[in-house]
Amino acid sequence: MDLDLLSKWPDLVRGLIARVGAEWESHGSLRSWRKGEHGGVVSDLDLRLDVAIRQTFSTYYPDVPVLSEELGWLYPIDSVSATWAAVVDPVDGTDSLVARQRTWWTSVALVEEGVPRAGLMHQPTTGKTHDSMAPRRYHRASKAIGLSPDQIEADETHGLRQRLKRNQFSVLPIPHAVEKVAAVVEGRCEGCIYLPSATSPGWHSWDLAACLAVAQSSHLVLRAADGSDIRLGDLAAYYHIPWICSTDVASWDVIRAAVAT
Repeated sequence: MDLDLLSKWPDLVRGLIARVGAEWESHGSLRSWRKGEHGGVVSDLDLRLDVAIRQTFSTYYPDVPVLSEELGWLYPIDSVSATWAAVVDPVDGTDSLVARQRTWWTSVALVEEGVPRAGLMHQPTTGKTHDSMAPRRYHRASKAIGLSPDQIEADETHGLRQRLKRNQFSVLPIPHAVEKVAAVVEGRCEGCIYLPSATSPGWHSWDLAACLAVAQSSHLVLRAADGSDIRLGDLAAYYHIPWICSTDVASWDVIRAAVAT
């Protein structure tokens, strides 16, 4: 691990929060489009934040390539790191952003050979920040489990919801990967579950890279639903892996049993 690279992370975080905040404050009315006829939503703020984050990142890590949801891979011309990369999601939850809901986040991760070494989850609308290098302590979680909103009343999750309720869990609608992990970090939920669905059939590295770093530093358990570690061997890949994030191993095992049954 290159400790010199990680030593720059706190300065990067301060720079990113300031730049993202400035873009949010000055964004004005949102314009949004679909990526293809039936694709996901993208807004002009997604694009502005993507560029702003890249510019800020290049100040501290000029030699490290960056992968983002909106602009893909960009490599520094003069020097390319073979082992390190940044993974950026300028807006995780653009549909929430467009709907003026406070459940979207900006996330950035520094990844070494597919392993997230540092991660930032920041929400400009509320000022909430979760930084893997500056973890915070929160109160014990409520007895609630988060599911994607489209699965709260879906027939295919009826059995799962009943099993969770038999374990004294309430079930809450929690959208988007970063919001799910933030809900566990902040104690709003004891756990959150991602299951592939027609609305969200999979995820990319930029959805979970920062989440994995923050979860580890916060002593949460974030694993694939089969119990295996989540590995980002191919940062550009599209994964169809269900996952569970929970406050501790005991809770994770209970939630997994409800999912696997």
